[in-house]
Amino acid sequence: MSDHAHESAPTESNPSESDGTPREGRTLLQKGVAVAGGVVAASAVMELVLHPTPAYGDPRPDIPRPTGVARVSDNSAVTCEDGGKIVLWGNIDPPNTPPNNVTKDQFQKDHDKKVAYVSVAAGRVFAASFDGKVTVRDLGRPHVDPLHTLPHPATGEGDPPEVWVVIPTPDGKFALAGENTGKIVLWDVDNEVVKATFKDGDERVAALAWRPVGAPAGRMQFVSGHEDGKAVLWQFNPTANPIVGTIVRRFPHDNRDEPVNSVAVSPNGMVLVSAGFERIARVWNLTNAAPIATVEDFEDLIWRVAISPDGKKFATASQDGTVRLFRLSNGQEFPGQTGFDQQKMEQWGAMGVDFLKNTRIIYTTSNSGNDHFKTWDVPPNWPPGPPPP
Repeated sequence: MSDHAHESAPTESNPSESDGTPREGRTLLQKGVAVAGGVVAASAVMELVLHPTPAYGDPRPDIPRPTGVARVSDNSAVTCEDGGKIVLWGNIDPPNTPPNNVTKDQFQKDHDKKVAYVSVAAGRVFAASFDGKVTVRDLGRPHVDPLHTLPHPATGEGDPPEVWVVIPTPDGKFALAGENTGKIVLWDVDNEVVKATFKDGDERVAALAWRPVGAPAGRMQFVSGHEDGKAVLWQFNPTANPIVGTIVRRFPHDNRDEPVNSVAVSPNGMVLVSAGFERIARVWNLTNAAPIATVEDFEDLIWRVAISPDGKKFATASQDGTVRLFRLSNGQEFPGQTGFDQQKMEQWGAMGVDFLKNTRIIYTTSNSGNDHFKTWDVPPNWPPGPPPP
């Protein structure tokens, strides 16, 4: 069953929608002005409230917070929540093109703990949960059992490990999953078989990203982000038996006590962005670990980073409530960001971000119990010039 949001933006003549007590399904359109390369262009935010704050009393502490978002297509995305839910959102049209007919399909709930991460490949949704499972679902059949359940067993007595992140290969046949035990598990998805386990210490692995191109012939490479403040580039031969992972190089953050929450690799496989608890977004040359840029003025930890499909810019989602956009080649920030949601959010801030396309960002926020996903349209002419080599 689908839910639809058809409602207009709040107006002065309709104060019930602008008094701070939004209703579920309400859509807000906000317009701003951004200046990029001497060209003034309109930007806009579409906001859909997932879990509204009650009209009276304190925000409900048990409201599930959105923990991530992943692109499905130019106008659809998947979100996950710490209450175990996964939701497919469709018909996410440009916010300045009414009516906005956003559709909502909730997947059958198969996780009883936080879903920390979702990713999409080959018509499938991959979810990593603190209940020790990775589930794989058919995008076209959200109300049926998962296609595959990939359990991460406990070591000895006790609960299964927390699975923080999962990333599939583009064909969806294999997936990497990171645990709080420090393990990175390579799954043969269709056969539900562990092909290999990689490890560089016992600290939590909360971030993973495939290197799409640039690996030597016959090899696959990926980057992991670790609780002890480092990112690591790995390599393995997928046809070997057994598969053994080797570390190509490490990318150490200055503060080794601050976890790396997120990593992203550019489409050309040459640039890495990493960020986390140290409140710094770092841009690296992936081939030699040379720093390209650092952005250090965040007021709180960074939950997620994402690189645009054209490889020219990256976005960050932070606990300080901001979603920000930067040039990948030098860390230059997109000017005029008052045109979108730059205000400080309470509680968990912005926890997920992705690009629907080069000119549209989607992100999730949590503010005093009001949990949202929003889109931000950015000018197509920023940044000017080609992507970094």
